[in-house]
Order: sequence, then structure tokens, then C-alpha cells
Amino acid sequence: MAGLLKMTSLVKLSKQSLMLVVLGLALINALLYVRLDPSKSKLKANSKELLGIFDNVHHRSPRLKGIRTRLEVYDEIFAQMNLHDFITKELYEDRCAIYFNHLTMSVPDWFVNPHELVELKHEAFDNFDLYRDNRLEGYRNEKDEAEREGKEPPHHPTDAEIRVDYEATIRQMKTDEQLVHDFASHVRVFDRCFLNGYTSESGLSKTNFVKLQRNFLKQSIDFQPSAADMDAKKAIYKNPVTCAEVENKIFPFITKEYPVFQKWDGLTEYFPGTKYSSMPSNQCFLTDFKKRMNGRGIVLTIGDGQVDDAARLIRTLRFYLNKYPIQILYHGGLSDTSIERLTQVSREAYHSFPPQDIWFVNTHRSIKPDYLNKFEGFANKMMAMLFNSFEEIMFLDADAGLLKGPDYFFDHQDYLRTGALFYRDRNAQEYRGNADIKFFSKMLPSIEDSIVFNIDQVTDYTLNNGFFDGHMSHYMESGLVVLNRKKHYIQPLMMTIISFYNLVHGRLYGDKEMFWLAVAISGRNDYFFNQNVAASVGELMPAAGQPNPDMKAKQLCSGHPAHIDGNDNKTLVWINSGFRFCSKSEYLDFNFREDFERKDLFKWFTNLREFLTFYASPLVVTHAILPPHNRDGGMRNIEHEPENNWEMTQYCRGYLWCAYSRIGGVIEQDGEKVDKHLEGTVVELGKEQSDHFAKVASFWIEDLPWEDTKTRFDGPDFDYELELEEHKD
Repeated sequence: MAGLLKMTSLVKLSKQSLMLVVLGLALINALLYVRLDPSKSKLKANSKELLGIFDNVHHRSPRLKGIRTRLEVYDEIFAQMNLHDFITKELYEDRCAIYFNHLTMSVPDWFVNPHELVELKHEAFDNFDLYRDNRLEGYRNEKDEAEREGKEPPHHPTDAEIRVDYEATIRQMKTDEQLVHDFASHVRVFDRCFLNGYTSESGLSKTNFVKLQRNFLKQSIDFQPSAADMDAKKAIYKNPVTCAEVENKIFPFITKEYPVFQKWDGLTEYFPGTKYSSMPSNQCFLTDFKKRMNGRGIVLTIGDGQVDDAARLIRTLRFYLNKYPIQILYHGGLSDTSIERLTQVSREAYHSFPPQDIWFVNTHRSIKPDYLNKFEGFANKMMAMLFNSFEEIMFLDADAGLLKGPDYFFDHQDYLRTGALFYRDRNAQEYRGNADIKFFSKMLPSIEDSIVFNIDQVTDYTLNNGFFDGHMSHYMESGLVVLNRKKHYIQPLMMTIISFYNLVHGRLYGDKEMFWLAVAISGRNDYFFNQNVAASVGELMPAAGQPNPDMKAKQLCSGHPAHIDGNDNKTLVWINSGFRFCSKSEYLDFNFREDFERKDLFKWFTNLREFLTFYASPLVVTHAILPPHNRDGGMRNIEHEPENNWEMTQYCRGYLWCAYSRIGGVIEQDGEKVDKHLEGTVVELGKEQSDHFAKVASFWIEDLPWEDTKTRFDGPDFDYELELEEHKD
């Protein structure tokens, strides 16, 4: 079949089959199920060969050629009815019933178990020699410990025994990866079958998709059944299944009760923005929830420890005259005192800025008790994405520093186009291995998903990004996310499911990558990443403070990843970690003296007090550096120029990173001196932006009504009484 079908041969278009599809950043003419060249004979193909044809029809990337992971239920279905007959005989609704019927027949008690123990075993990716060496080293350690404790020595494993364990580890890893892939497939299919999920980038309705498939087979394919196709004449099961039945299986953690939506004045509403109406007992909870979502709003999730940051963020929103309601979601970790404080900072008079419409959303009753522990830590974000009431959300970390108001983000042209706006992390030269990329490639929609349910294949916009193509360990910064939930309703559902499993989150750093991966794994290509990586923002390091005073590279050290608008490459729109130079300087146990005495940076400070004031003061911004990127690692040179684009320091508890505008330099190559360097971008922010930043920071850093100013900068090396006396002098 190789070479028989080329997309260049799909030239004759009918009205029914002409589509314009938005794929990534560009408009691409994607022709789906277009009749092949009518001047040529129909292609002869059996079911197996049809799969190869459909790879092209659905634009499956050649880069996924070696990835054939698919749900095993497809094999079972096509063993009962060959692929050609399935397409020509089964309506879309019947396909949904067949999928879940055969899944239940195969595994009668199936469900997506949040507690499923699927551990990431890194040793499964070792070669046998390395696995054996590590196993024997473990044996020697156990033997030494037994000798010290006077116990019997452990059994010395033989090579044969080690190989048995090694092969078992690999089999188990493959089994676990298949299981998590299957869970994601169930979410995709549930969305398409029951939630009126996205009609795919082709724009086809479910009915028209089936018609187009059948016309394609009739006009272009001469089906030549193989022996296996002829044998697939067994019973196919399509007993009706309901959304509620399947929902119970895939989302067992949901109680089907709405959260408690409590307004700042203490009043509660059943679902903000809608009139009360009880949900029919036989209706899908998620369908009902989707219908009720309304309006734009700002979403946070915090515990008592983030109240001060959230209060400062609310002040910033007031400065920007924010008109959107704010919902703070939690499931028991927010005290009455915290709620009172956040209400106070939202409603009390503050300069001339408007009060905020703040809501406190307790999701405790929406999540079954057995699963509450799955929504701790970073996973609180999944809970907040699921249970807020808005159709469009601006999701913020409590310490996000806004340099633009909410309307800038909600009206961003790329958000309006795609419904999902994300921002990139630093392009630090930290990379993930091939095993990670292969695993996440397996999680993407299979060709069977596309054939049966018209779930889109991922495009180059996803496969060419810094994560899949560049193997970057850090790709997304999730402190600010803008999402149209009506358009991307599956996103929080998929993100929640994949977050449960160590096989996924063990490969990632917190929640960050899950936001966009959930979109890609769902079979969606309509999302947008700001083109610029996170920058380092602040003031350029003076030459005397640089590692090499004569170096050509500019250095900027900051604890605030900064986000420069990719449309003009000069506008600073938000930063991470608040507005204080060192975001950790408020911690009571922060050791200022330790940082002061390092002396490899900030050498001009002569006493601890000056250094402390600098750390605790608002960040001053004049420039930003977008460093260059070199996939091959450090760029050695003989000029003592920086080799790497980012350097993580020990300052500010390891949160201070130094960026360089240029890496590499002159090297000696074949007896000659050759200049090999890469240039990044130095952005001069200008007076207007610098002044605006300072103004926002001044409101952000003001004392909160409940703050004890005596302890704000107290620490082991800071004598408050002495400092107070010196200020008086």
C-alpha cells in the first residue's frame, strides 16, 4: 500500500467534502475523505490496508508511524465486524453503544479508578546490563546491612533470576501504560458521544461524518476482504447506554452535587448566573453542568497559606478596575478567618478602586470522600478547573503579577481564535528522555479513534513544539491560563483523569504541562502558546557584578519568570512570584545573611541591612532578556562567555535565575579560531512600562490590614528592635 495513496492525489473536490481547517498557527487545507482520483481505478484494500489509507485521510503524522497504541476494545469490535462493514453499517450513535457494550463485555466491572496503582518504574527503561548492575548493587548494600546487624545474608540473585525480573518489569510497565492510555480513550469517546463534544476541526456533524465516510468507501475503495475479514461475522452488541451510566464509570469521584457557591455577603446560590432548577435524576451531571456554565470570571484555588498572595492579587485586580466575578475554590482547606480577610480586601474602600464580586466555592460535597486525597497540592487546580461556574475563565496562581487587566487576556486575538491561551516557561537546558516522549505520544488519539469517532489527530503545532520535538523538561508556565470551557469542556476532565496517575505526573513537574497536554491528548489542536519563552525581567547586571566584567553577553538575574507578548515582542504582560525582588524574603525563617555572604552576585552591598532592603523591596524593571536556546547543551568557548542560557543560583532559596543574552563565543576548530555564538533578545522596556510596573507594585506591596509589620522581615539574622532604632536615626 505504501505509495499507492498520496495526499497530492486527492484533487477532485465535491461540495460535501471541501473544508477549511484551523491547524495550529496557520490555516491549512485539510481534505477529509475526499474521493481519490476518479480517472484511476479504485484502490483494492482489505481492513488492514484500510488502516493505512485512513492514516493519510486523517492526516496522521508520519512521526507517529511507530506508535500503534490503541484501545484493545477496537480489536475486539473489528474481530466481530470487519472495519469496512463497520463503517458502512453503523451510525454514529450505534458506534458509541458498541464501544461501551464491548468494553463492558470484555471487562464487566471496568471503571476509571483514580486509585489505580500504576507506578513509573524508571528501571524499565534501562538496558539489561544497567538493570543487573543496579540490582547487584542493591544486593551488596543489603548484604552489608545484614552483616552489621548480625542477620542472615540475603539471597544472591543469579543472572537468570535478574533477567526474569527485568522482563517482568518491562511487561508490567507496558501493561500500565496501556491502562492509562485506555482511561484517556474513554474520556475522549465519552466527550464525543455524550457531551456534544467538539465536532472536530473538519466542522462535520456526526451524521455528515458517517455519510462522508461511506461515500468515500463507495467511490474510492474496492474492498477485498481478507480471511480475517471474512471470519469477522459474529455478533455485534449495541444495546443502548446512557450518559449517566458511563459517567459513573469514568468519573466515579463525582457525587453529582453542585459545590456550595457562597457570595461575599454570605448568601449562597445553587449555580450563579442561572435560575434554580433541579437536575433530572436520570440526566448526566456533566451535561447539566455544561449547560449551566455562564459568563466570564477569574478563578483561583488557595489554602490558608496563600491568603496574603491572593489578597495582593485582588488589590491588583481592583487597580485594573476588574469587572469580572472572582471565584476561589477549595474543599475544606480555607478557614473562616481567611474568607473574612479576602472579603475585607475585596470589599472595603481601597483608594478609588471598585470593590470586587468575590465568591467562595466549597467543592467538598462534590467529591466523594474516598477520592478527596486525589485533589491535594497541585491537584487542587484540577478541582478548581472542574467546578467553577464560568463559561470562560482566567485561571490565576495567587502569586501571579498582572501587568495587564483581565480584558487584555480575554480579548487576546489568539484566545478568541482558539479558546485556549497558554504561556511558556523558561527555555532552560533541561531535557526529558525518549521514553517520556514515546509515552505521551502513545497517549494521543489513535487512528481508530479518528476512524470511528472523528477525533482529530494531533498536528505539527503539537508535535513540533518544545516538549515533543525539543524534549524540554519545562515547556509551560501555568500561573495564568485563559480557557473557553464551553469550547474545551473536555480539558479539565482529561486533565483531572491523567493527574491521578504517577505514570503521568511522575514524568512532569507539578501541574504545569498537564494544562496543554490534556488538550492535545483529547485530540484538540485549537490552543495557542505565546511565542516567547519566559524572560528574565529586572535590571541588567552592571559589568562589575558579572562573572566576567568584559563579557559581551548581558546578564539579568531575577526570581520572576516574565511573559512578553509574542505579537510585538516588547510588551510585558505578567510575571510569576509577585512583585517583591525576592518572593521568599517574607518567610520568617529566611536567612538573609546566608545570601548576603555568598558574594558571587550583588557584590556592591556592603552591609546586611542594605541587602535586606533590596531583597524585600519591589522589583525594579528596565529590561528583559529572552535568552537564546541551544538544544545541544553548553557552548564552550575560549572567551569566558556564558555557555548556558540560564543559570539557577542559590539566591532567594534557589528561585533566582540568571539569564544571558548571548551564549558561546570563539572556539578553536581545526587549528583556527571560529566564532560560534547564539544571540537572544534584550528587551528595553522603556519608561512607560517601567513606571507602570512600579505603580502596580506599589499597590501590591502595601501592608495588608491584618499584617504584623514587626514580623514581616523578621529572621534569624535580623534584629527588629535595632533596625527600628536605626530607622529613627
